[in-house]
Order: sequence, then structure tokens, then C-alpha cells
Amino acid sequence: MLHKFQQFYPDLERLINFIAISDEYVAKAPSQERFLEVIIRLEREVFGTAKMRGPRVASLRVGEPKNLRDCYDTYKAQKRETVEQVTLELETTVRTLVTDVS
Repeated sequence: MLHKFQQFYPDLERLINFIAISDEYVAKAPSQERFLEVIIRLEREVFGTAKMRGPRVASLRVGEPKNLRDCYDTYKAQKRETVEQVTLELETTVRTLVTDVS
């Protein structure tokens, strides 16, 4: 019976990791330690493990803001389609930003 519960440990760890990452965590008290903790949790989620390395250099790129008011009239008429379109646009923008950094 213990073996059955042990099978859920990796999923439980992922859930704890996911819950711990929130946009408020760093914003409430920004610090290097909090940024590092979020990075480590994201590395665990993406790569399965966090690798500790020496000093790090981070690059941050912020895309152009998207004014959702421009989409509001269309959204009122076609909610699902508008959400899909805006999501696709944002996803494409983020992919471009990430690709350009690499």
C-alpha cells in the first residue's frame, strides 16, 4: 500500500512547486533570493532538477503592451474566438522575445 502512495510523490512535488510560484511572491518583497527561488522552482518543473551554478546573468525583455480595450467590442460578439486570437498573438510575441534572446 505504501508503494501506491509513493507513486504520487513526484506529482505532489510538482503540485507544491506550482502552488509556490505566484506573481505576488516576488512582488510583495522583491529580493535576489526570491527571484532565485522562483528560477529554481521553474528549472525543476522544466528540467526535472535544478542545477546550481556560479554567478548568473539574467536578461529581461518586455514586449509592447497589449491594450485589450481594442478587442473589447469583438470580444462581446465573439468571446471564444477573440480570446483564442489574443492568446495566439501574445504567445507568438513571447516566443519571438524568447527566441531573440537565445
